[in-house]
Amino acid sequence: DTHITETGKYADIVLPEAGYLERMGLSDVYTMSPEIALRDKVIKPLHESKTPYEIMIALSEVLIEHGDTDIKKEYFIDKYKDEEGFINGILADMSGFYNFGEPLPYPDLPEGCLINGTPDDPSAIWGKKAVKQGTPLTVDWLRKHNGVAVWPAGYYRYKKTDDSPSGIYPKTTSKKFEFRFSFLEDVNRKFGTNYPTTFYWAESKWNPKSRDFSDMSREYPFQLITGRAHYSMTMTGVCSFLAETETECMKPLIDKFKYEMPEGKTVNIEAGGASIPVLAFNISDGKSIGIKTGDVVELENPLKKTVRGKVFLTEEIMPGVIKTVFGPGGQKSSGSGFAGNVSDYTPNINELFDPSNISEFTGMPGFGDIMVKVIKVNKK
Repeated sequence: DTHITETGKYADIVLPEAGYLERMGLSDVYTMSPEIALRDKVIKPLHESKTPYEIMIALSEVLIEHGDTDIKKEYFIDKYKDEEGFINGILADMSGFYNFGEPLPYPDLPEGCLINGTPDDPSAIWGKKAVKQGTPLTVDWLRKHNGVAVWPAGYYRYKKTDDSPSGIYPKTTSKKFEFRFSFLEDVNRKFGTNYPTTFYWAESKWNPKSRDFSDMSREYPFQLITGRAHYSMTMTGVCSFLAETETECMKPLIDKFKYEMPEGKTVNIEAGGASIPVLAFNISDGKSIGIKTGDVVELENPLKKTVRGKVFLTEEIMPGVIKTVFGPGGQKSSGSGFAGNVSDYTPNINELFDPSNISEFTGMPGFGDIMVKVIKVNKK
């Protein structure tokens, strides 16, 4: 739910969009095989909430009524009769991939044809001509097939079976893998800029291995980095089943404690009963500085900003590097007690942000990519 976030607090107008359980939607999953899944409505929209489809239709009606000539009834009101029809409109172009690869995804269809429709009975399109008419992919079909469509995939989609270029993939101007990026060349021509047009190395500002920090690195010898957790660290952080799932930087190191739920129920959490965000160190670093898994430490950067968390020793992290999850927002889930306050016990790496550490090329902030020292904390 993108509107119920920290960013949403800064909006001048927030439309009453239905939550994800109150609306239909589609999910594409990043797997080798092209696939699409249906997110069906679980409950009717509560109170005055409106689905994106309803908001779209309402806005189009008002714009047409006030004379907006860019908006036509046949684009919206006449085209989609209900929310399911709107989703069917999105599905009409699925899967949208071409029949290239090894093995050939559909060996009984022409190599290079466009594949649309259901995985088991697709349509094959050659140019503007349908060489095979298959079954359209619809919401009804997905509901009857466990909610997901998975098409076969092949490797090496950039070439044909005779090794000649496919002419479709990769989707660049040259139809080749570009290591000199034509997009950036066009930007430089249009705007008189001088951005690098191929791969380049840029030193991070706070690198303890940098010669510029040879003296400072003695005090701040570690480089702190972030790695994405297996959930988004935004609103999924208020769902305990997601927020407490073990991942590479989420380990069952929680202490034994109890808390009160809003309805008066006492919940007991046993030691190790839930995974929490941790600070991952290499085992050799743990031995050299005298820390072990489960210890509480504080990390301090050269700007004297600090963050606190529990240690997890592993061989999966390079010596000299500390890794943790992305910093949480301030989202909380009302009515769910401790489980809805994950951000309160997540090491917030964003607190170590250096406002001057901005990439001149992308504008991306450095966030936690910074030098730190480790301070042992007495566990209370």
